[in-house]
Amino acid sequence: MIAATLVALTAALAVGPTPRPTASPSTPPPSPTTPGDIVANADAGLVLFVILALGAIGYYASLKLHPYSKCPRCKGKGVHRGAVYSYGTRACTKCKGRGIQPRLGRRLFMSDKT
Repeated sequence: MIAATLVALTAALAVGPTPRPTASPSTPPPSPTTPGDIVANADAGLVLFVILALGAIGYYASLKLHPYSKCPRCKGKGVHRGAVYSYGTRACTKCKGRGIQPRLGRRLFMSDKT
C-alpha cells in the first residue's frame, strides 16, 4: 500500500514543464511606449551607470559654481579669538585669514593653476 502511494506521488510530481504559447512570426514584439517600459527593458547595469554619470556631472557642475566652502576652524570669519585673552585675535592659520577654503572635490579633481 505504501509503495503504491509513493509511485502515485512520484508520478504526479514528475510532470514536465508547461508548454509556452508561441507567438506567430508575423507579430512583432510590442515597442516600449512609456519611460517605465524603457527602464524595465534596460539592463540594470546600464541604468546604474547612467545614474552615477548624472550624479558625477552634477557634482562637477556644483564644484564649478561653488568652488569654496567656509573654513571649519574659524567658521568663515578669517580670525581666531584668543584662548586665554578672548579679545586677542589673529589670522586663521588654516585659511590664512580668508575665511574660505577649496572644497574637497576641487582639491582632488581640479588644478588651481591658471
